[in-house]
Amino acid sequence: MWGVDPSEGSYMPLNEVQTAALTLDAQNRALIEIKKVEEKAPPALTPKAIKDQHADPQLAAALRSIVGRVTGGQFLQVGSAGSM
Repeated sequence: MWGVDPSEGSYMPLNEVQTAALTLDAQNRALIEIKKVEEKAPPALTPKAIKDQHADPQLAAALRSIVGRVTGGQFLQVGSAGSM
C-alpha cells in the first residue's frame, strides 16, 4: 500500500463496499462520450455531492476540512485517529 500517513484525527478508511463504489465511479467518469457542450454553470461541488454522487467519502471529508480552514482558520478533524 502507498500513500501519505494522515495527521491525527484525519484518517478516513474505506470499507470494501465504499472502495468498490469509488472504483466504479472513477471508471464511469473515465469513459468519455462526445456530447454537445452545454453552456450552463456546473452544479455546486459540495462534500455531500462528492460523497453521494461520486462515492468518495475521503475527498468529501478533505473538502469539509479545507472549508473549515478557509472559513474558521483551522482544518476540521474529519476522521479518526487511526493509521494505515
